[in-house]
Amino acid sequence: MTHHPHDRLLLALYSLSQANDDIDLFSVAEEAGLSLFRALESIAALDDDGLVDRRRLRLTLAGLATAAPLAAAVGLGSAPPAPVLARVTRIRAA
Repeated sequence: MTHHPHDRLLLALYSLSQANDDIDLFSVAEEAGLSLFRALESIAALDDDGLVDRRRLRLTLAGLATAAPLAAAVGLGSAPPAPVLARVTRIRAA
């Protein structure tokens, strides 16, 4: 299991989005096992890196590409959902 707060936050956002759960700061912090303050710090840093949209609490496409292999490594899933793969394919084809 990954222990870095940023990785844990990426995995939390990935897991919550895969489950189609409502995502708010409290659920993300709880899923990641982080305090609210630590979750806010990680969200800000990941937003600065282009991996998370902090206003929407969502992974960006780059964030999804980073989180999916992490999730597979810890047994949360092996690939992004089909709609995401379809969007990536359309973007690459353009």
